[in-house]
Amino acid sequence: MKKLIFLIFIFHFLYSSQSSIKTWSSKELWKYIEFEQTNKQLNKNYFLIDPNKFLETNKKNDMILIENAQKKLFEKTKIPNYIIFISNINLKKESIEEFTFSIAGYISKQFPDVNITNSIITVFSINDRKMRIRTGTILKKIISDSNCLIILNNRKNKLRLKNYIQVTLDLINDIDLAYNSQLIQPMSEITILIIIILIIIIIGIIYCLIIESKGTKIKEEEQLNKIRKYLKKVKTDKKFVSESCVICLEEFTNINNVSSLPCGHQFHTKCITEWMLKSKTCPLCKKEITNLNSNENKNTNFNFDNLFSDNITERIWEVQREIFPYFVRYNYSNLWESNNNRNRSNRNRTSNTNEKSSFNFSHDTGGGATSDW
Repeated sequence: MKKLIFLIFIFHFLYSSQSSIKTWSSKELWKYIEFEQTNKQLNKNYFLIDPNKFLETNKKNDMILIENAQKKLFEKTKIPNYIIFISNINLKKESIEEFTFSIAGYISKQFPDVNITNSIITVFSINDRKMRIRTGTILKKIISDSNCLIILNNRKNKLRLKNYIQVTLDLINDIDLAYNSQLIQPMSEITILIIIILIIIIIGIIYCLIIESKGTKIKEEEQLNKIRKYLKKVKTDKKFVSESCVICLEEFTNINNVSSLPCGHQFHTKCITEWMLKSKTCPLCKKEITNLNSNENKNTNFNFDNLFSDNITERIWEVQREIFPYFVRYNYSNLWESNNNRNRSNRNRTSNTNEKSSFNFSHDTGGGATSDW
Protein backbone atom coordinates (compact mmCIF):
# COMPACT_ATOMS: atom_id res chain seq x y z
CA MET A 1 0.00 0.00 0.00
CA LYS A 2 2.82 2.38 0.86
CA LYS A 3 4.53 1.64 -2.44
CA LEU A 4 1.31 2.43 -4.33
CA ILE A 5 0.90 5.76 -2.51
CA PHE A 6 4.55 6.57 -3.22
CA LEU A 7 4.10 5.86 -6.95
CA ILE A 8 0.93 7.98 -7.08
CA PHE A 9 2.80 10.82 -5.38
CA ILE A 10 5.68 10.63 -7.90
CA PHE A 11 3.23 10.53 -10.83
CA HIS A 12 1.36 13.53 -9.46
CA PHE A 13 4.63 15.43 -8.94
CA LEU A 14 5.80 14.75 -12.49
CA TYR A 15 2.43 15.68 -13.98
CA SER A 16 2.19 18.88 -11.94
CA SER A 17 5.77 19.88 -12.87
CA GLN A 18 5.00 19.26 -16.55
CA SER A 19 1.73 21.18 -16.40
CA SER A 20 3.45 24.05 -14.61
CA ILE A 21 5.55 24.78 -17.73
CA LYS A 22 4.15 27.97 -19.15
CA THR A 23 2.60 27.80 -22.61
CA TRP A 24 2.56 31.14 -24.38
CA SER A 25 0.13 32.66 -26.81
CA SER A 26 1.03 35.77 -28.80
CA LYS A 27 -1.32 37.94 -26.64
CA GLU A 28 0.19 36.69 -23.39
CA LEU A 29 3.70 37.26 -24.65
CA TRP A 30 2.86 40.74 -25.83
CA LYS A 31 1.49 41.61 -22.40
CA TYR A 32 4.82 40.47 -20.95
CA ILE A 33 6.68 42.62 -23.51
CA GLU A 34 4.57 45.66 -22.55
CA PHE A 35 5.37 44.99 -18.89
CA GLU A 36 9.09 44.81 -19.71
CA GLN A 37 8.73 48.01 -21.75
CA THR A 38 7.38 49.92 -18.77
CA ASN A 39 10.06 48.57 -16.40
CA LYS A 40 13.20 48.45 -18.55
CA GLN A 41 12.34 50.73 -21.45
CA LEU A 42 13.10 48.25 -24.25
CA ASN A 43 14.72 49.62 -27.37
CA LYS A 44 12.14 49.78 -30.16
CA ASN A 45 14.68 48.74 -32.84
CA TYR A 46 16.09 45.67 -31.11
CA PHE A 47 15.39 43.69 -27.95
CA LEU A 48 15.66 40.17 -26.50
CA ILE A 49 12.75 38.62 -24.58
CA ASP A 50 13.38 35.68 -22.24
CA PRO A 51 10.43 35.30 -19.82
CA ASN A 52 11.40 31.72 -18.78
CA LYS A 53 15.00 32.77 -18.01
CA PHE A 54 16.72 30.36 -20.40
CA LEU A 55 19.55 32.85 -20.76
CA GLU A 56 20.08 33.23 -17.03
CA THR A 57 23.79 33.31 -16.35
CA ASN A 58 26.12 34.45 -13.59
CA LYS A 59 28.16 36.34 -16.16
CA LYS A 60 26.48 39.67 -16.78
CA ASN A 61 28.98 40.31 -19.55
CA ASP A 62 27.19 37.67 -21.70
CA MET A 63 23.95 39.66 -21.77
CA ILE A 64 25.89 42.85 -22.47
CA LEU A 65 27.60 41.08 -25.39
CA ILE A 66 24.21 40.12 -26.87
CA GLU A 67 22.85 43.65 -26.46
CA ASN A 68 25.95 45.16 -28.08
CA ALA A 69 25.76 42.64 -30.95
CA GLN A 70 22.11 43.58 -31.63
CA LYS A 71 23.01 47.27 -31.48
CA LYS A 72 25.91 46.85 -33.93
CA LEU A 73 23.69 44.86 -36.29
CA PHE A 74 21.09 47.64 -36.35
CA GLU A 75 23.67 50.41 -36.76
CA LYS A 76 25.40 48.54 -39.58
CA THR A 77 22.39 47.24 -41.53
CA LYS A 78 19.46 49.35 -40.22
CA ILE A 79 17.54 46.11 -39.67
CA PRO A 80 15.26 46.08 -36.58
CA ASN A 81 15.95 42.68 -35.01
CA TYR A 82 14.01 40.96 -32.24
CA ILE A 83 14.88 37.65 -30.51
CA ILE A 84 12.39 35.71 -28.36
CA PHE A 85 13.13 32.69 -26.14
CA ILE A 86 10.03 30.98 -24.69
CA SER A 87 9.27 27.57 -23.20
CA ASN A 88 6.21 26.44 -25.19
CA ILE A 89 3.81 27.92 -27.70
CA ASN A 90 0.12 27.23 -27.15
CA LEU A 91 -0.18 25.24 -30.36
CA LYS A 92 -3.89 24.64 -29.79
CA LYS A 93 -4.50 28.33 -30.40
CA GLU A 94 -1.87 29.13 -33.03
CA SER A 95 1.14 27.69 -34.87
CA ILE A 96 4.63 29.10 -34.59
CA GLU A 97 4.18 30.89 -37.94
CA GLU A 98 0.96 32.55 -36.73
CA PHE A 99 2.61 33.32 -33.40
CA THR A 100 5.52 35.14 -35.09
CA PHE A 101 3.19 36.98 -37.47
CA SER A 102 1.05 38.23 -34.56
CA ILE A 103 4.16 39.47 -32.67
CA ALA A 104 5.18 41.41 -35.81
CA GLY A 105 1.72 43.00 -35.89
CA TYR A 106 1.95 44.01 -32.19
CA ILE A 107 5.41 45.56 -32.75
CA SER A 108 4.15 47.62 -35.70
CA LYS A 109 1.21 48.91 -33.59
CA GLN A 110 3.28 49.64 -30.50
CA PHE A 111 6.19 51.24 -32.42
CA PRO A 112 4.74 52.94 -35.50
CA ASP A 113 8.15 54.43 -36.37
CA VAL A 114 9.63 50.97 -36.87
CA ASN A 115 9.61 49.70 -40.48
CA ILE A 116 8.34 46.19 -39.79
CA THR A 117 8.65 45.23 -43.48
CA ASN A 118 12.44 45.59 -43.11
CA SER A 119 12.69 43.75 -39.76
CA ILE A 120 13.60 40.25 -38.68
CA ILE A 121 11.99 38.33 -35.79
CA THR A 122 13.43 35.08 -34.40
CA VAL A 123 11.43 32.84 -32.06
CA PHE A 124 12.86 29.84 -30.17
CA SER A 125 10.29 27.55 -28.52
CA ILE A 126 12.66 25.47 -26.39
CA ASN A 127 10.46 22.64 -25.09
CA ASP A 128 8.62 22.32 -28.40
CA ARG A 129 12.00 22.20 -30.16
CA LYS A 130 10.76 24.63 -32.77
CA MET A 131 12.34 27.78 -34.18
CA ARG A 132 11.14 30.37 -36.64
CA ILE A 133 12.68 33.32 -38.46
CA ARG A 134 10.32 35.87 -40.02
CA THR A 135 11.62 38.49 -42.43
CA GLY A 136 9.60 41.46 -43.66
CA THR A 137 8.58 41.81 -47.31
CA ILE A 138 11.38 44.29 -48.10
CA LEU A 139 14.09 42.38 -46.18
CA LYS A 140 13.01 39.13 -47.86
CA LYS A 141 14.58 40.39 -51.12
CA ILE A 142 17.98 40.52 -49.39
CA ILE A 143 17.70 37.64 -46.88
CA SER A 144 15.85 34.88 -48.69
CA ASP A 145 13.93 31.95 -47.15
CA SER A 146 16.81 29.60 -48.00
CA ASN A 147 19.22 31.86 -46.07
CA CYS A 148 16.85 31.82 -43.09
CA LEU A 149 16.78 28.01 -43.19
CA ILE A 150 20.60 27.87 -43.23
CA ILE A 151 20.73 30.21 -40.22
CA LEU A 152 18.30 28.01 -38.29
CA ASN A 153 20.05 24.74 -39.20
CA ASN A 154 23.37 26.18 -38.05
CA ARG A 155 21.89 26.60 -34.54
CA LYS A 156 20.66 23.02 -34.02
CA ASN A 157 23.74 21.46 -32.42
CA LYS A 158 24.22 24.25 -29.88
CA LEU A 159 20.53 24.27 -29.04
CA ARG A 160 20.77 20.57 -28.20
CA LEU A 161 23.67 21.42 -25.88
CA LYS A 162 21.57 24.25 -24.34
CA ASN A 163 24.29 26.78 -25.14
CA TYR A 164 21.74 29.58 -25.62
CA ILE A 165 24.17 32.50 -25.20
CA GLN A 166 26.35 31.27 -28.05
CA VAL A 167 23.25 30.45 -30.12
CA THR A 168 22.11 34.08 -29.84
CA LEU A 169 25.52 35.56 -30.70
CA ASP A 170 25.95 33.24 -33.69
CA LEU A 171 22.42 34.04 -34.86
CA ILE A 172 23.15 37.80 -34.94
CA ASN A 173 26.43 37.16 -36.76
CA ASP A 174 24.73 34.97 -39.39
CA ILE A 175 22.05 37.61 -40.03
CA ASP A 176 24.85 40.11 -40.68
CA LEU A 177 26.58 37.68 -43.07
CA ALA A 178 23.31 36.92 -44.90
CA TYR A 179 22.61 40.65 -45.30
CA ASN A 180 26.06 41.11 -46.90
CA SER A 181 25.63 37.94 -49.05
CA GLN A 182 28.51 36.22 -47.27
CA LEU A 183 26.57 33.38 -45.67
CA ILE A 184 27.94 29.99 -46.75
CA GLN A 185 25.85 26.87 -46.46
CA PRO A 186 27.71 24.20 -44.46
CA MET A 187 28.23 20.85 -46.15
CA SER A 188 26.06 17.98 -45.04
CA GLU A 189 27.52 14.73 -43.71
CA ILE A 190 26.66 12.92 -46.97
CA THR A 191 28.54 15.44 -49.14
CA ILE A 192 31.55 15.26 -46.80
CA LEU A 193 31.49 11.44 -47.03
CA ILE A 194 31.27 11.59 -50.85
CA ILE A 195 34.22 14.01 -51.00
CA ILE A 196 36.31 11.73 -48.74
CA ILE A 197 35.49 8.70 -50.93
CA LEU A 198 36.42 10.63 -54.10
CA ILE A 199 39.72 11.73 -52.53
CA ILE A 200 40.51 8.10 -51.57
CA ILE A 201 39.68 6.93 -55.12
CA ILE A 202 41.89 9.63 -56.68
CA ILE A 203 44.79 8.75 -54.33
CA GLY A 204 44.33 5.06 -55.22
CA ILE A 205 44.39 5.83 -58.98
CA ILE A 206 47.54 7.96 -58.61
CA TYR A 207 49.21 5.20 -56.55
CA CYS A 208 48.33 2.56 -59.17
CA LEU A 209 49.68 4.78 -61.96
CA ILE A 210 52.95 5.32 -60.08
CA ILE A 211 53.38 1.56 -59.50
CA GLU A 212 52.48 0.83 -63.13
CA SER A 213 55.02 3.38 -64.40
CA LYS A 214 57.69 1.87 -62.14
CA GLY A 215 56.79 -1.62 -63.40
CA THR A 216 57.02 -0.56 -67.05
CA LYS A 217 60.41 1.08 -66.40
CA ILE A 218 61.71 -2.12 -64.78
CA LYS A 219 60.40 -4.25 -67.67
CA GLU A 220 61.92 -1.84 -70.18
CA GLU A 221 65.28 -2.00 -68.39
CA GLU A 222 65.18 -5.81 -68.34
CA GLN A 223 64.37 -5.88 -72.04
CA LEU A 224 67.24 -3.47 -72.78
CA ASN A 225 69.66 -5.69 -70.86
CA LYS A 226 68.51 -8.72 -72.84
CA ILE A 227 69.01 -6.85 -76.13
CA ARG A 228 72.49 -5.70 -75.09
CA LYS A 229 73.49 -9.26 -74.14
CA TYR A 230 72.08 -10.52 -77.42
CA LEU A 231 74.03 -7.95 -79.45
CA LYS A 232 77.27 -8.93 -77.70
CA LYS A 233 76.73 -12.60 -78.60
CA VAL A 234 75.74 -11.97 -82.25
CA LYS A 235 78.18 -13.55 -84.69
CA THR A 236 77.79 -13.15 -88.42
CA ASP A 237 79.91 -13.96 -91.47
CA LYS A 238 78.36 -11.14 -93.46
CA LYS A 239 79.47 -7.61 -92.66
CA PHE A 240 78.34 -4.59 -94.59
CA VAL A 241 80.90 -1.88 -93.98
CA SER A 242 79.27 1.53 -93.58
CA GLU A 243 80.56 4.84 -92.31
CA SER A 244 77.41 6.01 -90.54
CA CYS A 245 74.43 4.70 -88.58
CA VAL A 246 71.24 4.58 -90.60
CA ILE A 247 69.03 5.28 -87.55
CA CYS A 248 70.67 8.49 -86.25
CA LEU A 249 72.58 9.34 -89.51
CA GLU A 250 75.77 10.03 -87.53
CA GLU A 251 79.18 8.65 -88.42
CA PHE A 252 80.83 5.84 -86.48
CA THR A 253 83.59 7.34 -84.32
CA ASN A 254 84.18 4.57 -81.79
CA ILE A 255 84.14 0.92 -82.88
CA ASN A 256 83.22 -0.21 -79.36
CA ASN A 257 79.88 1.60 -79.67
CA VAL A 258 78.98 -0.27 -82.88
CA SER A 259 76.85 -3.45 -82.94
CA SER A 260 75.94 -5.81 -85.78
CA LEU A 261 72.77 -7.78 -86.45
CA PRO A 262 72.74 -11.37 -87.77
CA CYS A 263 72.13 -9.97 -91.26
CA GLY A 264 75.46 -8.08 -91.09
CA HIS A 265 74.24 -4.49 -90.93
CA GLN A 266 75.93 -2.25 -88.38
CA PHE A 267 74.43 0.44 -86.15
CA HIS A 268 75.18 2.37 -82.99
CA THR A 269 74.54 0.10 -79.99
CA LYS A 270 72.30 2.70 -78.33
CA CYS A 271 70.33 3.29 -81.53
CA ILE A 272 69.73 -0.37 -82.32
CA THR A 273 68.73 -1.27 -78.74
CA GLU A 274 66.07 1.45 -78.75
CA TRP A 275 64.98 0.28 -82.22
CA MET A 276 64.69 -3.34 -81.09
CA LEU A 277 62.41 -2.35 -78.21
CA LYS A 278 59.84 -1.30 -80.84
CA SER A 279 60.63 -3.59 -83.77
CA LYS A 280 62.20 -7.03 -84.21
CA THR A 281 63.37 -6.43 -87.79
CA CYS A 282 66.50 -4.89 -89.28
CA PRO A 283 66.03 -1.19 -90.13
CA LEU A 284 67.69 -1.69 -93.52
CA CYS A 285 66.81 -5.10 -94.94
CA LYS A 286 63.71 -5.71 -92.78
CA LYS A 287 64.96 -9.19 -91.98
CA GLU A 288 63.46 -10.61 -88.80
CA ILE A 289 65.77 -10.80 -85.79
CA THR A 290 65.53 -14.38 -84.53
CA ASN A 291 66.60 -16.13 -81.31
CA LEU A 292 66.16 -12.90 -79.29
CA ASN A 293 63.92 -14.54 -76.68
CA SER A 294 65.04 -18.12 -77.31
CA ASN A 295 65.63 -18.79 -73.61
CA GLU A 296 62.18 -17.50 -72.69
CA ASN A 297 60.29 -19.39 -75.33
CA LYS A 298 61.22 -22.81 -74.04
CA ASN A 299 58.06 -24.73 -73.38
CA THR A 300 58.01 -25.79 -69.75
CA ASN A 301 54.37 -27.02 -69.81
CA PHE A 302 54.53 -30.78 -70.42
CA ASN A 303 51.60 -32.39 -72.12
CA PHE A 304 51.53 -35.82 -70.48
CA ASP A 305 48.96 -37.11 -72.96
CA ASN A 306 51.38 -36.60 -75.85
CA LEU A 307 54.56 -37.39 -73.93
CA PHE A 308 54.04 -41.16 -73.90
CA SER A 309 52.90 -41.85 -77.44
CA ASP A 310 52.77 -45.48 -78.57
CA ASN A 311 56.00 -45.55 -80.63
CA ILE A 312 58.16 -43.75 -78.06
CA THR A 313 57.02 -45.72 -75.02
CA GLU A 314 57.42 -49.06 -76.71
CA ARG A 315 60.94 -48.21 -77.80
CA ILE A 316 61.84 -47.03 -74.26
CA TRP A 317 60.63 -50.27 -72.70
CA GLU A 318 62.49 -52.38 -75.28
CA VAL A 319 65.76 -50.60 -74.47
CA GLN A 320 65.13 -51.00 -70.73
CA ARG A 321 64.46 -54.74 -71.11
CA GLU A 322 67.70 -55.18 -73.03
CA ILE A 323 69.74 -53.35 -70.37
CA PHE A 324 67.90 -54.62 -67.26
CA PRO A 325 66.27 -57.90 -68.23
CA TYR A 326 65.85 -59.09 -64.63
CA PHE A 327 64.31 -55.89 -63.27
CA VAL A 328 61.99 -54.76 -66.06
CA ARG A 329 59.49 -57.52 -66.63
CA TYR A 330 56.26 -55.59 -66.82
CA ASN A 331 55.24 -53.09 -69.50
CA TYR A 332 54.12 -50.06 -67.49
CA SER A 333 53.16 -48.19 -70.63
CA ASN A 334 49.93 -50.19 -70.83
CA LEU A 335 49.17 -49.31 -67.25
CA TRP A 336 49.82 -45.62 -68.00
CA GLU A 337 47.57 -45.71 -71.06
CA SER A 338 44.75 -47.43 -69.14
CA ASN A 339 44.98 -44.83 -66.36
CA ASN A 340 45.05 -42.11 -68.98
CA ASN A 341 41.90 -43.42 -70.65
CA ARG A 342 40.18 -43.72 -67.27
CA ASN A 343 41.02 -40.07 -66.44
CA ARG A 344 39.72 -38.92 -69.82
CA SER A 345 36.40 -40.72 -69.35
CA ASN A 346 36.02 -39.12 -65.90
CA ARG A 347 36.67 -35.67 -67.38
CA ASN A 348 34.07 -36.22 -70.08
CA ARG A 349 31.49 -37.23 -67.47
CA THR A 350 32.10 -34.13 -65.33
CA SER A 351 31.94 -31.84 -68.37
CA ASN A 352 28.61 -33.37 -69.46
CA THR A 353 27.11 -32.93 -66.02
CA ASN A 354 28.30 -29.30 -65.92
CA GLU A 355 26.66 -28.62 -69.28
CA LYS A 356 23.37 -30.12 -68.12
CA SER A 357 23.21 -28.13 -64.88
CA SER A 358 22.05 -24.54 -65.30
CA PHE A 359 21.62 -21.62 -62.86
CA ASN A 360 18.99 -18.91 -63.23
CA PHE A 361 19.94 -15.44 -61.91
CA SER A 362 17.10 -12.94 -61.55
CA HIS A 363 17.94 -9.17 -61.58
CA ASP A 364 15.83 -7.16 -59.22
CA THR A 365 15.61 -4.25 -60.78
CA GLY A 366 6.97 37.59 -45.45
CA GLY A 367 8.97 35.04 -45.78
CA GLY A 368 11.21 33.08 -43.50
CA ALA A 369 11.82 29.56 -42.43
CA THR A 370 10.70 27.16 -39.73
CA SER A 371 12.72 24.24 -38.43
CA ASP A 372 12.85 21.70 -35.60
CA TRP A 373 15.91 20.39 -33.77
